[in-house]
Amino acid sequence: MQRSMFGLPHARGCFALGGRRTGSEFAGAATAAAAALSRMPASWKSASLRWRAAVCAGAFPNWVSRPLSSEKASARDGHKFKVAVIGSGPAGCYAVAALTKQIPKTQLEVDVLDELPTPFGLVRYGIAPDHQEAKAVVNQFAQSLSQENVRFRGNVKVGVHVSVAELRSMYHAVIAAAGAQSERKIDVPGESLHGVLSARKFVAWYNGHPHFTKLHVPLDHRTTDVVVVGNGNVAIDVARILLKTPEELARSDIAQHAWEKLSQCSVKRVHLVGRRGLAQASWSAKELREIVQKLPNVRVKVNPDEIKLSDVDLEELEMEENRAKKRCTGIVQQAAAEQESAAAEEKRLFEGEQQTVKELHLRFLRTPVLFLPKDDDANSVGWTQFARNHLAGPPGKQRAHITTNMPAGCETIPSTLVLVSVGYKVGTFDGLPVDTASGVIHNVKGRVKNQTGEFLPGLYVTGWMKRGSSGIVGSNRWDAEETIRCVIEDLASAPLDYKAGGAALDSLLDIRGVRLVDFDSWRRIDTRESAAGAAMGKPRQKLTSLEELLHTASTDQHA
Repeated sequence: MQRSMFGLPHARGCFALGGRRTGSEFAGAATAAAAALSRMPASWKSASLRWRAAVCAGAFPNWVSRPLSSEKASARDGHKFKVAVIGSGPAGCYAVAALTKQIPKTQLEVDVLDELPTPFGLVRYGIAPDHQEAKAVVNQFAQSLSQENVRFRGNVKVGVHVSVAELRSMYHAVIAAAGAQSERKIDVPGESLHGVLSARKFVAWYNGHPHFTKLHVPLDHRTTDVVVVGNGNVAIDVARILLKTPEELARSDIAQHAWEKLSQCSVKRVHLVGRRGLAQASWSAKELREIVQKLPNVRVKVNPDEIKLSDVDLEELEMEENRAKKRCTGIVQQAAAEQESAAAEEKRLFEGEQQTVKELHLRFLRTPVLFLPKDDDANSVGWTQFARNHLAGPPGKQRAHITTNMPAGCETIPSTLVLVSVGYKVGTFDGLPVDTASGVIHNVKGRVKNQTGEFLPGLYVTGWMKRGSSGIVGSNRWDAEETIRCVIEDLASAPLDYKAGGAALDSLLDIRGVRLVDFDSWRRIDTRESAAGAAMGKPRQKLTSLEELLHTASTDQHA
Protein backbone atom coordinates (compact mmCIF):
# COMPACT_ATOMS: atom_id res chain seq x y z
CA MET A 1 0.00 0.00 0.00
CA GLN A 2 1.35 3.46 -0.90
CA ARG A 3 1.84 5.82 2.01
CA SER A 4 2.10 9.58 2.34
CA MET A 5 5.01 11.48 3.83
CA PHE A 6 3.58 10.99 7.32
CA GLY A 7 3.05 7.28 6.90
CA LEU A 8 -0.65 7.55 6.01
CA PRO A 9 -2.01 5.50 3.10
CA HIS A 10 -2.90 7.49 0.01
CA ALA A 11 -6.58 7.70 -0.91
CA ARG A 12 -6.17 5.05 -3.60
CA GLY A 13 -4.85 2.68 -0.94
CA CYS A 14 -7.74 3.54 1.36
CA PHE A 15 -10.41 2.65 -1.14
CA ALA A 16 -8.56 -0.51 -2.10
CA LEU A 17 -8.97 -1.89 1.40
CA GLY A 18 -11.58 -4.61 1.46
CA GLY A 19 -13.72 -6.50 3.89
CA ARG A 20 -14.41 -6.17 7.60
CA ARG A 21 -11.44 -6.08 9.94
CA THR A 22 -10.86 -8.52 12.75
CA GLY A 23 -10.11 -7.31 16.25
CA SER A 24 -6.36 -7.79 15.84
CA GLU A 25 -6.41 -6.12 12.44
CA PHE A 26 -8.43 -3.23 13.90
CA ALA A 27 -5.95 -2.78 16.74
CA GLY A 28 -3.04 -2.75 14.31
CA ALA A 29 -4.75 -0.26 12.04
CA ALA A 30 -5.63 2.03 14.92
CA THR A 31 -2.02 1.88 16.12
CA ALA A 32 -0.85 2.77 12.63
CA ALA A 33 -3.19 5.75 12.54
CA ALA A 34 -2.00 6.97 15.92
CA ALA A 35 1.63 6.58 14.89
CA ALA A 36 1.00 8.48 11.67
CA LEU A 37 -0.69 11.28 13.53
CA SER A 38 2.25 11.60 15.91
CA ARG A 39 4.47 12.34 12.91
CA MET A 40 2.23 15.09 11.63
CA PRO A 41 3.06 18.75 12.41
CA ALA A 42 0.95 20.08 15.27
CA SER A 43 -0.70 22.61 12.96
CA TRP A 44 -1.97 19.75 10.77
CA LYS A 45 -3.62 17.78 13.52
CA SER A 46 -7.14 19.03 12.91
CA ALA A 47 -10.18 16.94 13.71
CA SER A 48 -10.82 16.30 10.01
CA LEU A 49 -7.25 15.09 9.47
CA ARG A 50 -7.54 12.80 12.46
CA TRP A 51 -10.75 11.36 11.05
CA ARG A 52 -9.25 10.84 7.59
CA ALA A 53 -6.06 9.43 9.01
CA ALA A 54 -7.96 6.85 11.01
CA VAL A 55 -10.12 5.93 8.03
CA CYS A 56 -7.18 5.66 5.67
CA ALA A 57 -5.16 3.61 8.16
CA GLY A 58 -8.02 1.13 8.24
CA ALA A 59 -9.23 1.88 11.75
CA PHE A 60 -12.78 1.60 10.37
CA PRO A 61 -14.31 -0.94 8.02
CA ASN A 62 -14.10 -0.32 4.30
CA TRP A 63 -17.69 0.99 4.11
CA VAL A 64 -16.69 3.99 6.25
CA SER A 65 -13.89 5.05 3.95
CA ARG A 66 -15.86 4.72 0.75
CA PRO A 67 -19.21 6.34 -0.15
CA LEU A 68 -21.96 3.80 -0.58
CA SER A 69 -25.12 3.71 -2.63
CA SER A 70 -28.33 4.33 -0.71
CA GLU A 71 -29.18 0.62 -0.98
CA LYS A 72 -25.89 -0.51 0.52
CA ALA A 73 -26.03 2.24 3.12
CA SER A 74 -29.41 0.93 4.23
CA ALA A 75 -28.08 -2.60 4.45
CA ARG A 76 -25.22 -1.45 6.66
CA ASP A 77 -27.24 1.19 8.46
CA GLY A 78 -26.37 -0.11 11.92
CA HIS A 79 -22.73 0.76 11.39
CA LYS A 80 -23.14 4.45 10.78
CA PHE A 81 -21.75 6.74 13.43
CA LYS A 82 -24.82 7.71 15.48
CA VAL A 83 -24.96 10.76 17.71
CA ALA A 84 -27.65 12.12 20.04
CA VAL A 85 -27.53 15.84 20.82
CA ILE A 86 -29.56 16.95 23.85
CA GLY A 87 -30.76 20.49 23.20
CA SER A 88 -31.48 22.39 19.98
CA GLY A 89 -30.30 25.83 21.05
CA PRO A 90 -27.09 27.50 19.84
CA ALA A 91 -24.83 24.95 21.56
CA GLY A 92 -26.66 21.99 20.07
CA CYS A 93 -27.00 23.49 16.59
CA TYR A 94 -23.33 24.45 16.41
CA ALA A 95 -22.44 20.91 17.51
CA VAL A 96 -24.57 19.50 14.67
CA ALA A 97 -22.92 21.88 12.20
CA ALA A 98 -19.44 20.84 13.33
CA LEU A 99 -20.30 17.14 13.13
CA THR A 100 -21.85 17.29 9.69
CA LYS A 101 -18.97 19.38 8.39
CA GLN A 102 -16.37 16.86 9.54
CA ILE A 103 -18.08 13.54 8.84
CA PRO A 104 -19.67 12.61 5.47
CA LYS A 105 -23.44 12.34 5.64
CA THR A 106 -23.34 8.73 4.40
CA GLN A 107 -21.43 7.82 7.55
CA LEU A 108 -23.33 9.84 10.13
CA GLU A 109 -26.79 10.08 11.69
CA VAL A 110 -27.67 12.73 14.25
CA ASP A 111 -30.79 12.98 16.40
CA VAL A 112 -31.37 16.33 18.14
CA LEU A 113 -33.65 16.12 21.20
CA ASP A 114 -35.44 19.05 22.81
CA GLU A 115 -38.00 19.07 25.59
CA LEU A 116 -40.07 21.70 23.72
CA PRO A 117 -41.85 21.28 20.38
CA THR A 118 -39.88 24.29 19.11
CA PRO A 119 -36.17 24.34 18.24
CA PHE A 120 -33.50 27.02 18.73
CA GLY A 121 -33.65 27.32 22.53
CA LEU A 122 -31.97 30.51 23.70
CA VAL A 123 -32.48 32.26 20.37
CA ARG A 124 -36.27 31.86 20.61
CA TYR A 125 -36.71 32.17 24.37
CA GLY A 126 -33.64 34.08 25.57
CA ILE A 127 -32.71 36.80 23.09
CA ALA A 128 -34.75 39.93 23.68
CA PRO A 129 -37.80 40.31 21.39
CA ASP A 130 -36.63 43.73 20.18
CA HIS A 131 -33.31 42.28 18.94
CA GLN A 132 -34.52 40.62 15.77
CA GLU A 133 -31.17 40.99 14.03
CA ALA A 134 -29.61 38.71 16.63
CA LYS A 135 -32.26 36.07 15.90
CA ALA A 136 -31.33 35.82 12.22
CA VAL A 137 -28.91 33.04 13.17
CA VAL A 138 -31.90 30.66 13.23
CA ASN A 139 -31.67 30.53 9.42
CA GLN A 140 -28.25 28.95 9.76
CA PHE A 141 -29.46 26.63 12.52
CA ALA A 142 -32.47 25.58 10.45
CA GLN A 143 -30.14 24.49 7.66
CA SER A 144 -28.25 22.27 10.09
CA LEU A 145 -31.41 20.69 11.50
CA SER A 146 -33.00 20.09 8.11
CA GLN A 147 -30.14 18.02 6.66
CA GLU A 148 -31.20 14.57 5.48
CA ASN A 149 -29.02 12.78 8.04
CA VAL A 150 -30.19 14.99 10.94
CA ARG A 151 -33.53 14.54 12.73
CA PHE A 152 -35.16 16.96 15.15
CA ARG A 153 -37.04 15.21 17.95
CA GLY A 154 -39.04 17.83 19.82
CA ASN A 155 -41.27 17.38 22.88
CA VAL A 156 -38.80 14.85 24.31
CA LYS A 157 -37.65 15.53 27.86
CA VAL A 158 -34.43 13.74 28.72
CA GLY A 159 -34.69 12.35 32.23
CA VAL A 160 -38.45 11.84 31.88
CA HIS A 161 -39.21 10.33 28.48
CA VAL A 162 -35.76 8.80 27.99
CA SER A 163 -32.71 8.69 30.24
CA VAL A 164 -29.13 9.62 29.46
CA ALA A 165 -28.18 6.01 30.22
CA GLU A 166 -30.67 4.77 27.63
CA LEU A 167 -29.36 7.21 25.06
CA ARG A 168 -25.79 6.05 25.69
CA SER A 169 -26.89 2.50 24.92
CA MET A 170 -28.45 3.61 21.62
CA TYR A 171 -25.81 6.01 20.26
CA HIS A 172 -22.04 6.05 19.84
CA ALA A 173 -21.91 9.55 21.33
CA VAL A 174 -24.31 11.60 23.43
CA ILE A 175 -23.67 15.35 23.56
CA ALA A 176 -25.41 17.33 26.30
CA ALA A 177 -26.14 20.87 25.08
CA ALA A 178 -29.24 21.81 27.06
CA GLY A 179 -27.92 25.03 28.59
CA ALA A 180 -28.03 26.25 32.17
CA GLN A 181 -31.51 25.44 33.45
CA SER A 182 -31.29 27.14 36.88
CA GLU A 183 -30.39 30.56 38.20
CA ARG A 184 -27.97 31.49 40.93
CA LYS A 185 -29.53 32.64 44.19
CA ILE A 186 -28.36 35.60 46.24
CA ASP A 187 -29.55 34.20 49.59
CA VAL A 188 -31.05 37.43 50.91
CA PRO A 189 -33.80 37.48 53.58
CA GLY A 190 -37.15 38.08 51.91
CA GLU A 191 -36.10 36.50 48.61
CA SER A 192 -39.22 34.32 48.75
CA LEU A 193 -41.60 37.31 48.72
CA HIS A 194 -43.95 37.62 45.75
CA GLY A 195 -42.40 39.94 43.20
CA VAL A 196 -38.80 38.81 43.70
CA LEU A 197 -38.09 36.91 40.49
CA SER A 198 -35.08 35.66 38.61
CA ALA A 199 -34.37 37.55 35.41
CA ARG A 200 -34.23 34.15 33.68
CA LYS A 201 -37.91 33.53 34.42
CA PHE A 202 -38.90 37.07 33.48
CA VAL A 203 -37.11 36.74 30.14
CA ALA A 204 -38.80 33.39 29.49
CA TRP A 205 -42.16 34.97 30.39
CA TYR A 206 -41.96 37.88 27.96
CA ASN A 207 -40.50 35.62 25.25
CA GLY A 208 -43.47 33.24 25.43
CA HIS A 209 -41.83 30.13 26.87
CA PRO A 210 -44.76 27.74 27.47
CA HIS A 211 -43.51 26.82 30.95
CA PHE A 212 -43.61 30.45 32.12
CA THR A 213 -46.72 31.97 30.55
CA LYS A 214 -48.59 31.84 33.86
CA LEU A 215 -45.73 33.34 35.88
CA HIS A 216 -47.05 35.95 38.33
CA VAL A 217 -45.35 39.23 37.40
CA PRO A 218 -46.58 42.19 39.48
CA LEU A 219 -46.81 44.79 36.73
CA ASP A 220 -49.83 47.09 37.04
CA HIS A 221 -50.72 50.74 37.59
CA ARG A 222 -49.13 50.61 41.07
CA THR A 223 -45.73 49.44 39.76
CA THR A 224 -43.55 52.52 39.55
CA ASP A 225 -40.09 51.30 40.64
CA VAL A 226 -38.30 48.13 39.56
CA VAL A 227 -34.95 46.95 40.91
CA VAL A 228 -32.69 44.81 38.71
CA VAL A 229 -29.84 43.19 40.62
CA GLY A 230 -26.87 42.64 38.31
CA ASN A 231 -24.73 44.49 35.79
CA GLY A 232 -24.66 42.17 32.78
CA ASN A 233 -26.36 41.98 29.39
CA VAL A 234 -29.40 40.09 30.70
CA ALA A 235 -29.91 42.82 33.30
CA ILE A 236 -29.75 45.44 30.55
CA ASP A 237 -32.20 43.47 28.41
CA VAL A 238 -34.89 43.30 31.10
CA ALA A 239 -34.36 46.96 32.01
CA ARG A 240 -34.73 48.00 28.37
CA ILE A 241 -37.94 45.99 27.92
CA LEU A 242 -39.38 47.67 31.02
CA LEU A 243 -38.44 51.14 29.78
CA LYS A 244 -39.57 50.89 26.18
CA THR A 245 -42.96 52.20 25.11
CA PRO A 246 -45.82 49.82 24.17
CA GLU A 247 -45.58 51.12 20.61
CA GLU A 248 -41.91 50.14 20.37
CA LEU A 249 -42.54 46.68 21.81
CA ALA A 250 -45.53 46.08 19.52
CA ARG A 251 -43.12 45.84 16.57
CA SER A 252 -41.18 43.00 18.22
CA ASP A 253 -42.09 39.33 18.68
CA ILE A 254 -42.79 39.77 22.40
CA ALA A 255 -45.47 37.40 23.71
CA GLN A 256 -48.94 38.91 23.62
CA HIS A 257 -49.64 38.33 27.32
CA ALA A 258 -46.42 40.15 28.24
CA TRP A 259 -47.10 43.07 25.90
CA GLU A 260 -50.55 43.56 27.39
CA LYS A 261 -49.22 43.62 30.93
CA LEU A 262 -46.29 45.91 30.12
CA SER A 263 -48.68 48.27 28.31
CA GLN A 264 -50.84 48.62 31.41
CA CYS A 265 -48.08 49.13 33.99
CA SER A 266 -46.79 52.47 35.27
CA VAL A 267 -43.04 51.84 35.56
CA LYS A 268 -41.26 55.18 35.96
CA ARG A 269 -37.86 54.16 37.30
CA VAL A 270 -35.65 51.13 36.77
CA HIS A 271 -32.72 50.78 39.18
CA LEU A 272 -29.88 48.70 37.71
CA VAL A 273 -27.69 47.80 40.69
CA GLY A 274 -24.34 46.03 40.78
CA ARG A 275 -22.25 44.77 43.70
CA ARG A 276 -18.95 45.88 42.19
CA GLY A 277 -17.88 49.07 40.48
CA LEU A 278 -18.23 50.55 37.02
CA ALA A 279 -14.94 49.04 35.83
CA GLN A 280 -16.13 45.51 36.71
CA ALA A 281 -19.57 45.63 35.03
CA SER A 282 -19.90 42.75 32.56
CA TRP A 283 -22.24 44.25 29.98
CA SER A 284 -21.22 44.78 26.35
CA ALA A 285 -20.73 48.19 24.74
CA LYS A 286 -23.46 47.56 22.16
CA GLU A 287 -26.09 46.67 24.77
CA LEU A 288 -25.07 49.51 27.07
CA ARG A 289 -24.99 52.12 24.32
CA GLU A 290 -28.49 51.13 23.21
CA ILE A 291 -30.10 51.63 26.60
CA VAL A 292 -28.07 54.71 27.56
CA GLN A 293 -28.05 56.61 24.28
CA LYS A 294 -30.86 55.35 22.04
CA LEU A 295 -34.06 55.42 24.10
CA PRO A 296 -35.46 58.94 23.58
CA ASN A 297 -37.94 58.80 26.44
CA VAL A 298 -35.40 57.58 29.03
CA ARG A 299 -33.24 59.77 31.22
CA VAL A 300 -30.08 58.16 32.62
CA LYS A 301 -29.19 58.93 36.23
CA VAL A 302 -25.73 58.24 37.63
CA ASN A 303 -24.26 59.09 41.02
CA PRO A 304 -20.80 60.57 40.29
CA ASP A 305 -19.43 59.26 43.60
CA GLU A 306 -20.23 55.67 42.58
CA ILE A 307 -18.29 55.79 39.30
CA LYS A 308 -15.02 57.20 40.58
CA LEU A 309 -12.17 54.99 39.46
CA SER A 310 -9.36 53.97 41.80
CA ASP A 311 -5.77 53.44 40.69
CA VAL A 312 -6.47 49.70 40.75
CA ASP A 313 -9.53 50.22 38.53
CA LEU A 314 -7.47 52.21 36.03
CA GLU A 315 -4.78 49.55 35.96
CA GLU A 316 -7.45 46.88 35.52
CA LEU A 317 -9.00 48.70 32.55
CA GLU A 318 -5.62 48.79 30.79
CA MET A 319 -5.44 44.99 30.77
CA GLU A 320 -5.76 43.53 27.26
CA GLU A 321 -8.82 41.44 28.10
CA ASN A 322 -10.68 44.48 29.46
CA ARG A 323 -10.77 46.65 26.34
CA ALA A 324 -14.55 46.20 26.08
CA LYS A 325 -15.01 47.19 29.73
CA LYS A 326 -12.94 50.29 29.10
CA ARG A 327 -15.32 51.31 26.31
CA CYS A 328 -18.32 50.67 28.58
CA THR A 329 -16.75 52.77 31.32
CA GLY A 330 -16.44 55.67 28.89
CA ILE A 331 -20.09 55.36 27.87
CA VAL A 332 -21.31 55.62 31.48
CA GLN A 333 -18.89 58.46 32.29
CA GLN A 334 -20.18 60.38 29.28
CA ALA A 335 -23.79 59.80 30.36
CA ALA A 336 -22.95 61.06 33.85
CA ALA A 337 -21.31 64.18 32.45
CA GLU A 338 -24.27 64.95 30.22
CA GLN A 339 -27.13 64.08 32.56
CA GLU A 340 -27.87 67.62 33.74
CA SER A 341 -27.90 69.12 30.25
CA ALA A 342 -29.89 66.12 29.00
CA ALA A 343 -32.50 66.64 31.71
CA ALA A 344 -32.90 70.29 30.74
CA GLU A 345 -33.24 69.38 27.05
CA GLU A 346 -35.85 66.70 27.78
CA LYS A 347 -37.83 69.15 29.89
CA ARG A 348 -37.87 71.56 26.96
CA LEU A 349 -38.83 68.89 24.42
CA PHE A 350 -41.61 67.29 26.43
CA GLU A 351 -42.99 70.40 28.13
CA GLY A 352 -46.72 70.56 27.56
CA GLU A 353 -46.83 67.02 26.14
CA GLN A 354 -48.33 63.95 27.72
CA GLN A 355 -45.31 61.76 26.97
CA THR A 356 -43.75 60.25 30.10
CA VAL A 357 -40.02 60.48 30.66
CA LYS A 358 -38.74 57.38 32.44
CA GLU A 359 -35.53 57.06 34.42
CA LEU A 360 -32.75 54.51 34.33
CA HIS A 361 -30.64 54.62 37.50
CA LEU A 362 -27.21 53.00 37.09
CA ARG A 363 -26.01 52.09 40.57
CA PHE A 364 -22.71 50.56 41.68
CA LEU A 365 -21.04 49.22 44.82
CA ARG A 366 -24.31 48.10 46.39
CA THR A 367 -25.29 44.69 47.80
CA PRO A 368 -28.93 43.75 48.49
CA VAL A 369 -29.19 42.67 52.11
CA LEU A 370 -32.95 42.59 52.74
CA PHE A 371 -36.21 42.49 50.80
CA LEU A 372 -39.00 44.18 52.75
CA PRO A 373 -42.74 43.58 52.27
CA LYS A 374 -45.25 46.18 51.25
CA ASP A 375 -47.00 48.09 53.99
CA ASP A 376 -50.36 46.66 52.94
CA ASP A 377 -49.23 43.18 51.82
CA ALA A 378 -46.90 41.14 54.00
CA ASN A 379 -46.37 38.55 51.25
CA SER A 380 -45.21 40.86 48.46
CA VAL A 381 -42.01 42.83 48.09
CA GLY A 382 -42.21 46.59 48.42
CA TRP A 383 -38.66 47.70 49.22
CA THR A 384 -35.08 46.54 48.73
CA GLN A 385 -32.41 47.43 51.26
CA PHE A 386 -28.82 47.83 50.03
CA ALA A 387 -25.52 48.00 51.86
CA ARG A 388 -22.59 49.99 50.50
CA ASN A 389 -19.52 48.14 49.29
CA HIS A 390 -15.84 48.77 48.75
CA LEU A 391 -13.47 46.82 46.51
CA ALA A 392 -10.33 45.00 47.61
CA GLY A 393 -7.82 42.93 45.68
CA PRO A 394 -5.36 43.24 42.79
CA PRO A 395 -6.30 44.34 39.25
CA GLY A 396 -8.66 41.86 37.64
CA LYS A 397 -9.44 40.16 40.93
CA GLN A 398 -11.14 42.87 42.97
CA ARG A 399 -13.98 41.66 45.14
CA ALA A 400 -16.83 43.57 46.78
CA HIS A 401 -16.94 43.79 50.57
CA ILE A 402 -19.71 45.39 52.58
CA THR A 403 -18.65 48.66 54.17
CA THR A 404 -21.90 49.77 55.80
CA ASN A 405 -22.64 48.93 59.40
CA MET A 406 -26.07 47.37 59.01
CA PRO A 407 -28.83 48.39 59.30
CA ALA A 408 -27.67 51.93 60.00
CA GLY A 409 -26.38 53.51 56.80
CA CYS A 410 -28.22 51.16 54.44
CA GLU A 411 -30.09 52.58 51.47
CA THR A 412 -33.68 51.52 50.83
CA ILE A 413 -35.14 51.68 47.32
CA PRO A 414 -38.86 51.21 46.58
CA SER A 415 -39.39 48.11 44.45
CA THR A 416 -42.66 46.30 43.85
CA LEU A 417 -40.77 44.11 41.36
CA VAL A 418 -37.22 42.82 41.81
CA LEU A 419 -35.42 40.94 39.06
CA VAL A 420 -32.27 39.08 40.08
CA SER A 421 -29.72 38.66 37.30
CA VAL A 422 -26.53 37.26 38.83
CA GLY A 423 -25.91 34.31 36.52
CA TYR A 424 -27.12 30.84 35.61
CA LYS A 425 -26.03 27.35 36.51
CA VAL A 426 -26.72 23.75 35.55
CA GLY A 427 -29.11 22.08 37.95
CA THR A 428 -29.45 18.35 38.28
CA PHE A 429 -29.70 16.80 34.82
CA ASP A 430 -30.55 13.10 34.89
CA GLY A 431 -27.49 12.07 36.82
CA LEU A 432 -24.86 14.02 34.89
CA PRO A 433 -21.99 14.93 37.24
CA VAL A 434 -22.42 18.61 38.14
CA ASP A 435 -19.65 20.70 39.68
CA THR A 436 -21.72 22.55 42.29
CA ALA A 437 -19.07 25.26 42.74
CA SER A 438 -18.87 26.29 39.08
CA GLY A 439 -22.39 25.23 38.10
CA VAL A 440 -21.27 23.21 35.06
CA ILE A 441 -20.94 19.54 34.11
CA HIS A 442 -17.57 18.02 35.10
CA ASN A 443 -15.59 17.92 31.85
CA VAL A 444 -12.26 18.41 30.14
CA LYS A 445 -12.60 20.06 26.71
CA GLY A 446 -16.10 18.62 26.47
CA ARG A 447 -15.37 15.06 27.57
CA VAL A 448 -17.55 14.35 30.61
CA LYS A 449 -15.91 12.85 33.67
CA ASN A 450 -17.42 11.62 36.91
CA GLN A 451 -16.84 12.90 40.43
CA THR A 452 -13.72 10.76 40.80
CA GLY A 453 -12.17 12.14 37.63
CA GLU A 454 -12.82 9.16 35.35
CA PHE A 455 -14.02 9.92 31.82
CA LEU A 456 -17.42 8.53 30.82
CA PRO A 457 -16.99 6.99 27.35
CA GLY A 458 -19.25 8.38 24.67
CA LEU A 459 -20.59 11.22 26.83
CA TYR A 460 -19.82 14.84 25.96
CA VAL A 461 -20.98 18.34 26.79
CA THR A 462 -20.95 21.75 25.10
CA GLY A 463 -22.29 25.27 25.59
CA TRP A 464 -23.26 26.67 28.97
CA MET A 465 -23.35 23.16 30.45
CA LYS A 466 -19.65 22.96 29.60
CA ARG A 467 -18.23 26.42 30.32
CA GLY A 468 -20.89 28.30 32.30
CA SER A 469 -23.25 31.12 31.32
CA SER A 470 -20.81 33.40 29.55
CA GLY A 471 -20.31 34.83 26.09
CA ILE A 472 -22.69 35.55 23.24
CA VAL A 473 -24.52 33.21 20.84
CA GLY A 474 -21.44 32.94 18.64
CA SER A 475 -19.30 31.84 21.59
CA ASN A 476 -21.00 28.46 21.35
CA ARG A 477 -19.47 27.85 17.94
CA TRP A 478 -15.82 27.47 18.95
CA ASP A 479 -16.99 25.74 22.11
CA ALA A 480 -18.87 23.13 20.07
CA GLU A 481 -15.98 22.72 17.66
CA GLU A 482 -13.66 21.88 20.55
CA THR A 483 -16.09 19.25 21.82
CA ILE A 484 -16.58 17.75 18.36
CA ARG A 485 -12.80 17.46 17.92
CA CYS A 486 -12.82 15.29 21.02
CA VAL A 487 -15.74 13.22 19.70
CA ILE A 488 -13.91 12.53 16.44
CA GLU A 489 -10.62 11.79 18.16
CA ASP A 490 -12.35 9.24 20.38
CA LEU A 491 -14.15 7.73 17.42
CA ALA A 492 -10.84 7.33 15.61
CA SER A 493 -9.30 5.42 18.50
CA ALA A 494 -12.02 2.87 19.30
CA PRO A 495 -14.02 0.19 17.45
CA LEU A 496 -17.34 1.26 15.96
CA ASP A 497 -19.80 -1.14 17.57
CA TYR A 498 -23.36 -1.54 16.38
CA LYS A 499 -25.82 0.99 17.81
CA ALA A 500 -29.53 1.07 17.03
CA GLY A 501 -29.73 4.88 17.19
CA GLY A 502 -32.92 6.65 16.13
CA ALA A 503 -34.88 3.49 15.40
CA ALA A 504 -34.53 2.41 19.03
CA LEU A 505 -35.30 5.90 20.29
CA ASP A 506 -38.48 6.26 18.26
CA SER A 507 -39.67 2.81 19.28
CA LEU A 508 -39.08 3.56 22.96
CA LEU A 509 -40.82 6.94 22.79
CA ASP A 510 -43.77 5.39 20.97
CA ILE A 511 -44.14 2.79 23.72
CA ARG A 512 -44.05 5.58 26.30
CA GLY A 513 -46.71 7.59 24.49
CA VAL A 514 -44.58 10.61 23.58
CA ARG A 515 -45.93 12.90 20.85
CA LEU A 516 -42.85 13.51 18.73
CA VAL A 517 -42.42 16.78 16.85
CA ASP A 518 -40.06 16.56 13.87
CA PHE A 519 -38.65 19.45 11.85
CA ASP A 520 -41.46 19.41 9.29
CA SER A 521 -43.93 19.66 12.16
CA TRP A 522 -41.98 22.63 13.53
CA ARG A 523 -42.33 24.29 10.13
CA ARG A 524 -46.11 24.17 10.58
CA ILE A 525 -45.73 26.09 13.84
CA ASP A 526 -43.35 28.54 12.19
CA THR A 527 -45.73 29.13 9.28
CA ARG A 528 -48.70 29.83 11.54
CA GLU A 529 -46.74 32.16 13.85
CA SER A 530 -45.21 34.09 10.95
CA ALA A 531 -48.57 34.55 9.25
CA ALA A 532 -50.21 35.76 12.45
CA GLY A 533 -47.32 38.15 13.06
CA ALA A 534 -47.44 39.57 9.55
CA ALA A 535 -51.10 40.41 10.02
CA MET A 536 -50.14 42.44 13.13
CA GLY A 537 -47.07 44.13 11.65
CA LYS A 538 -44.56 42.13 13.71
CA PRO A 539 -42.06 39.33 12.95
CA ARG A 540 -44.22 36.59 14.46
CA GLN A 541 -47.00 36.04 16.95
CA LYS A 542 -45.76 33.22 19.15
CA LEU A 543 -47.87 30.32 20.28
CA THR A 544 -47.29 30.14 24.01
CA SER A 545 -49.14 27.06 25.24
CA LEU A 546 -47.78 23.55 24.92
CA GLU A 547 -51.18 22.25 23.86
CA GLU A 548 -51.50 24.78 21.03
CA LEU A 549 -47.96 24.13 19.84
CA LEU A 550 -48.53 20.37 19.70
CA HIS A 551 -51.91 20.77 18.00
CA THR A 552 -50.42 23.05 15.34
CA ALA A 553 -47.46 20.72 14.83
CA SER A 554 -49.80 17.83 14.05
CA THR A 555 -52.23 19.76 11.84
CA ASP A 556 -51.84 20.04 8.07
CA GLN A 557 -52.03 23.76 7.35
CA HIS A 558 -53.32 23.11 3.81
CA ALA A 559 -56.00 20.60 4.75
